[in-house]
Amino acid sequence: MQGFRLDLVTMLVVTGRSPQERARLALEQQRILEMCRRPATVADLTSEMNLPLGVMHVLLADLYQQGLLEERRAAPLAERPSPEILQRVLDDLRAL
Repeated sequence: MQGFRLDLVTMLVVTGRSPQERARLALEQQRILEMCRRPATVADLTSEMNLPLGVMHVLLADLYQQGLLEERRAAPLAERPSPEILQRVLDDLRAL
């Protein structure tokens, strides 16, 4: 599968495309699409659906190949808060 890197923290989201034949999607795949309306990790999907990771991989790969799912990329480092800011937030939360 080119372009589809799957690990437990890969974020997935629906593309907005409609399946050509909704009836041909397995019930599990339909549920995955519902859950991925908001970005979800492979680990979250696997846990929520109580399926083995190998089975989830096959279901996700099929949805990806049909153009129904895509990876949500992490924000570039320049757009992420600095470690110092995150540490200050953590310290302030602990102080509550």
